[in-house]
Amino acid sequence: MKILVCIKQVPDMDARFVPNSRGTWFDEAGLAFRMNDYD
Repeated sequence: MKILVCIKQVPDMDARFVPNSRGTWFDEAGLAFRMNDYD
């Protein structure tokens, strides 16, 4: 039997979201990620 478990990493909501230099998205380099609560 083979079992596959899918999980998704999401940004930690306690982390500080900083926009990138263009101001179009978040700078993902400084974000902390964690496992999605629903996974």
